[in-house]
Amino acid sequence: MRFFSLIIAVTMVFVQGITGYSGVRSPVPVPVVVAVSEPVAAAGGLVDLTFSAVEDIDFYAAYAEIDFNSRIFEFVSVGCGQLCGEGLATGGLLQEGRAGVSVTRTSAAGEPGNGSFMVVTFRVVPGAVSGPAGFAFTGLTFVNSYGDEFPADAIDPEGVDIEASVSNLLLIMPAVTTVQEGEPVIATVSLFASGLGVEWVDECLIGVSSSCSDPAGWDEAAWIPAEFSGTDDDGNMEFRADIGYMRPPGTWFVAVRASAAGSDHVYGGITGIWQGAGDCGGMVVLESAPYRYTIAGWDFDSESLRPSSSVPANRDALFCIEGANITGFGTGYRGQAARSTGWEGGSGSMKYWHTEVSTVGFSNIELSSRQSGSATGPRFFSVSYSTGGETWEYIEGGDIEVAGSWGVGVTDRLPLPFDAGGLEGLLLRWEMVSEESIGGGLTGSTGTNLIDDVLITGINPDPVITTVYPGDTNNDGVVNADDVLPLGAWWLCKGPPRVWGVEGFMPYTVEEWIPAGATYADTNGDGVVDHRDLVNVGLYFGSSAGPLVKDTSGHLSVLNIDPSEIDGAVSLNVVPAAEVRLRGVAFSIEMQGIPDDMWEIRPVYPVSGTEVEDDEFLLFSVSEGELYEGAFVLKGRGEDVTADILAGVELVVDKGWEDPFMVKLNRVTVSCSENPAGAPVTAVLSATGPLSAPPVDGRGGGGLLPNHPNPFSSYTVIPFIIDEYAGVSVEILCVRGRLLHTVYSGFTGAGQYSAVFDGSLLAPGVYLCRLVVSGRTAGIIRIVRAG
Repeated sequence: MRFFSLIIAVTMVFVQGITGYSGVRSPVPVPVVVAVSEPVAAAGGLVDLTFSAVEDIDFYAAYAEIDFNSRIFEFVSVGCGQLCGEGLATGGLLQEGRAGVSVTRTSAAGEPGNGSFMVVTFRVVPGAVSGPAGFAFTGLTFVNSYGDEFPADAIDPEGVDIEASVSNLLLIMPAVTTVQEGEPVIATVSLFASGLGVEWVDECLIGVSSSCSDPAGWDEAAWIPAEFSGTDDDGNMEFRADIGYMRPPGTWFVAVRASAAGSDHVYGGITGIWQGAGDCGGMVVLESAPYRYTIAGWDFDSESLRPSSSVPANRDALFCIEGANITGFGTGYRGQAARSTGWEGGSGSMKYWHTEVSTVGFSNIELSSRQSGSATGPRFFSVSYSTGGETWEYIEGGDIEVAGSWGVGVTDRLPLPFDAGGLEGLLLRWEMVSEESIGGGLTGSTGTNLIDDVLITGINPDPVITTVYPGDTNNDGVVNADDVLPLGAWWLCKGPPRVWGVEGFMPYTVEEWIPAGATYADTNGDGVVDHRDLVNVGLYFGSSAGPLVKDTSGHLSVLNIDPSEIDGAVSLNVVPAAEVRLRGVAFSIEMQGIPDDMWEIRPVYPVSGTEVEDDEFLLFSVSEGELYEGAFVLKGRGEDVTADILAGVELVVDKGWEDPFMVKLNRVTVSCSENPAGAPVTAVLSATGPLSAPPVDGRGGGGLLPNHPNPFSSYTVIPFIIDEYAGVSVEILCVRGRLLHTVYSGFTGAGQYSAVFDGSLLAPGVYLCRLVVSGRTAGIIRIVRAG
C-alpha cells in the first residue's frame, strides 16, 4: 500500500502528573503525519486517513472536524490507532460534507509514545466524478493525561485522485418479471461513469442466465448489448435492451456489465454494484397458450354462404338450410347476416341450419354463433352434431333461445365432444325444436330467423416445431421468384403467429401450421398469408439458407436479339413444351452480351387468355444485374387454368446499344392445385413484335409484325404472316390476358395479311394483340391506345 504524509505542527505541553513522568507545561510543537492509504481510488473504494504523532507525546485523546465533498466521499468510520490502544472511537456527520471524529484512551498511558492515534475511513461514492479530490481539517485538538487540551493548526493533506471508471451501475427492473413467450421485456441500466460522457463508455451489456451466480463467470453468449437512451438530471446515463427476445420459456436471471475509458468490467444488479446472488433481477417466461385455428367461419358480410375465413380444406364449405328458405341477407350483429323464412310447423328435426366441415388435424373443437329473429320467427333451437350423418347427438349446453335482438341467442365457444375432432366431415345442425315463436304464439310462415358470426375453431393436438427463413415460402433454401407461388396457394390462410418478429434473414423456430405448407408462406410471422408477405420475398431476394451454388445445368432456351431489327423493344413470351394447367408461373431470364444499364424489362403479365380479373393476381418482378425474375399467381380460390403461353414481358433496349446479345431462359416453375409450391417445367422463349415469330417447338404457324400506327387513336393496321393453310384468329387482350375483341377469325393460306382494328371504344392504355394459328398462339405484340 502506498502512503504519503503531511507533517502537522501541533502545540503540546507536557506536565508532571499522575503518570509519574516529568514534563514541561510550556507549549512544544509536535509534528503530526496524515497518511492517505489510496492516493488513486476508484468508485466504491475505501480511503483511510491515518493520523500519527511522529515524536513522543503524552496522549490521552484527540478530536477534529473533517470537511469533504459529499458527492465524492461518504464517511464510513473512525478507529483507534496505536497510541489509543483499546480505547474508544466515535464519529459521525455534523452536516452534509462535514464529519466530527474523536478517539480516547480508557486509561492513562504509562509513559509518552509516538505513532498512529486515529484512523478515519471514507468510501468513494458510486457517482463520484473522476479527478482530484481532497479533505480539510478543522479544530484538530489533543488532550493529555491531565485533561489539558492543546489545539493545533492543521495543514490540509494532498488529495486523492478519483480514477475514471464505471462508478454507479444499477439494473432497473422488478425483482421478478413474468411474461408470456414473445412479449418484450425492456430492462434499463442506469450507469454513471465518473462524470464521463457516453462516448467514453466502452460497453454496456445486460446478461441473462439460467442461474443466479456471479455474472463475472457467465458465458459471453449471455450478454446482450444495450442501447443508450439518454441522461437524467443527475448525469446518470440510461441504456436499454429487450431481454425477452428469442427467450424460451423458463426462469431466467439478469445482471449488467459495463466498462468505461478502458477500465475493467464492473458488474451490477437491482441494488447497484454487484454484491452477491441477491442482486440478480428475475424473469419468468411462460409458454404461449395453444393457437386456436379458425376451421371455418361465416360472417356473411360479403353476402356469400361460403366461409369468410377457413383452413384450405373448408374453403368451399357451404352454410345451408333444410326445410326452410334462405331469403338473402339482412342486418347482422356486425355487418350482414343470413336471413330465412318458412319455419312454420318445423319442430322435430325437420328444419335447421346446417354445414359440413373437415376437422382433420384438429381437436378441442369449439362452436360459436348468434341468432335473432322477428316476432313470428322460431324461438328455440338446439345444436347437434353427427360424425357420419346417420345418427345425431345433441351437444350439452347447445340449447338456444332466440330474441329480437342480437344480445340473446348467443352460443359462445361451445365445446364439442371429443369425437368431433379429426373427421373428414363433421356435420353440424342448428335445429328448430319448438313451434313457439319469439312473440309467444306459433311460428308464422313469414317469421324470420337470422344467423351470424358462425365460428368453428380447434387446436393442433400435436404441434410440431420447425424452422423457417423469412421469404423462403417453398422451403427450398433460397429466396427467388418461385417463392411468390405458395403465397397464392395459401392466400388468407391463418395459423399460429410467430412468437418473434422478423429481424433479418435467419432461422426462426415456429409452430407448424395446418396445412404444413402454409407455415413458410407467412414470411412476416403475423399469422396470416397476404400481400404483406410479398415484402420479405423482395427484401431477402437472392438470400440463401446455405452456400448459394449457381445452377450450371444449362438453360431452357436461348434467344439471339439483333437491336437493329427490334427498333428498341421486343415482346418475349414464355411458351411451355406442352399445354399445362396452372394457377401461377415464376421464371428467370438472364441477359448476356449487353450491359446492365442498357436494357429494361417491363413488369410481367400473364397471357393465358383466361377470364380472370386483374385484382385476382399477385404480381412480382425484380431485376438484379444481368438477371430478371418475374412471377404471377392467382390469389386464394380459383380453378386451375389451361395455358399454352405462360407469361410475357416487354424487353426495352437503349437505342445507344447496337450489338447483338442473348436472352436466356434459366428456369420456369408452374404451380397448380396439386402442387401449390410449384414444379419445374420445360419451356422456351419466343420473341414477337417487330421480329417475326419463328416456329415454337416445331409447331409451325406464323407471326405478328408491328401494327401501325402505334400508338393509335381509333384505327390501327395489324400485319401478320401465316406459314401454311390454317385456321387463324387475331385477338385483342387486356394485359392480364382476358379476351376483349376478335379482330379476325377464319381460314387463310400461307402469306402475309393485314387486319384493321377499330379500337375507338377501348379506354386509353396498353393492350396485347395475339395471333392464334391452328388453335395455338403464334405471336403476341403490345399495342397502345392513345388518349
